[in-house]
Amino acid sequence: MPSDQRIRFDRLPTLTQWRAASSVAFGRRNTDRLLAVIDEDLEEYRYERDGNARLYRLCNLFFTTDYWLKSQSRGDSGPSGRRREAVQALYESIVGELCRRTGYAPGNLRGWIERVFGREMGHHGALICDRRMPGHRNRPLVGPEHAEYLSREEADKYRLIFRDGLAYQRPWWKPDFKGTEKPVLAESSRSPGKYHPSAGVNRAMFGLYFSGFAMSMDREIYMAPHRFGYPGQQHFFHSSYLAGATVMCTGSLRVRAGHVFEISNDSGHYRPTLDHVLNVLECLRMHGCDLARITVSAMSFYRAEMAPPGSEGPIIRLRVTDDLTRRGAHGLQTGVWSGEEVLRARGDWRRIDRGVAQHERHALERRFGAN
Repeated sequence: MPSDQRIRFDRLPTLTQWRAASSVAFGRRNTDRLLAVIDEDLEEYRYERDGNARLYRLCNLFFTTDYWLKSQSRGDSGPSGRRREAVQALYESIVGELCRRTGYAPGNLRGWIERVFGREMGHHGALICDRRMPGHRNRPLVGPEHAEYLSREEADKYRLIFRDGLAYQRPWWKPDFKGTEKPVLAESSRSPGKYHPSAGVNRAMFGLYFSGFAMSMDREIYMAPHRFGYPGQQHFFHSSYLAGATVMCTGSLRVRAGHVFEISNDSGHYRPTLDHVLNVLECLRMHGCDLARITVSAMSFYRAEMAPPGSEGPIIRLRVTDDLTRRGAHGLQTGVWSGEEVLRARGDWRRIDRGVAQHERHALERRFGAN
């Protein structure tokens, strides 16, 4: 293609067409991890014969190209110019194909993606944050202090930056932090969740060496210290990072020297499912993290009255294919697997069907104050 001609794909390109368009002088493709993931997903899309399986691959391509373009806008990654034009053209062809397959107009496509892959805050989370929800008599459960809600600019200092499969973070904990410092290897132990002694909670907010996190709909992961009950300070919850907006997942992470070792979906505000943890695993795969060494601890959330009084009920080990959103008389159910196992068992077209069903159930429960 001549260098003065605008790159455009009328349909989703073949891998050969895409590689030719995205190869630029002095810009080595093999140093860009995201391009390698795009290559892999585009090739697998072409080999898939099942229409539903292709739709799941398309969604992954949508998230990865969207992330690449936004990281370029921030200046997080290398050469742009002609390559950026190629990725933009691929992104537009992916959007067009998704619209054709789903029947949604381009302006409504992100709404469909949020319903399938996202998670809204539940009724419990809105009450705790003292954020009003239409149709409910909402009284704050924790006094007059509201939860702190960050702007995207304020949350950016807590954003994890990934390079070569390792997570980095800006040194926000330093008293003289200015925001221009060089990122350092991430450590979740720097940002534990804490209850003030006056709160009367005799347990840790998260597991030992874990930190709370939230992942946005554009696959940005934020990790910061959570707090509850500190006089003169607003509470900091999972809803704080993105100001109560829809997320791809919330919970807690254990990160040591930049390596992500464990993920949990322990978030009462959003009550994410195992499929929302799958969103995080797809993001970490995109960044080159070793999913085989990551442990996933996932739980389902039961209505309080269904658990034995004074306890969360017995813990039952589940199979990775079990539906962790179901409710029953046994109380809290928990499963533990490797990230690789979860991705292999649940990272397919059925994720889309489950996402739609989970969104509808979550919305219904929020309407009746059951979550």
